Amino acid sequence: MLEGRLEGRREGKLEGRLEGRIQGRVEGTREALLKVLAARDLALRDEDRARIAGCSDVAALDTWLVLAAQASTAAEVFWD
Repeated sequence: MLEGRLEGRREGKLEGRLEGRIQGRVEGTREALLKVLAARDLALRDEDRARIAGCSDVAALDTWLVLAAQASTAAEVFWD
């Protein structure tokens, strides 16, 4: 019984660390995206800012970051 609890704690800690890493990557990519957009003077609409703030998909954020490095307008980054 004690072994089961210890194993559960270990699994919980591992899950927590993984979740923390993912969240850190999401936040870091959001910050990088906003910095690139600002550095390139690409004006954001309120909807764009909300979309960035609400996105927790690292792949989407990475895609937007690459597009922001190449785009002439913010609309080119956040096309639907």
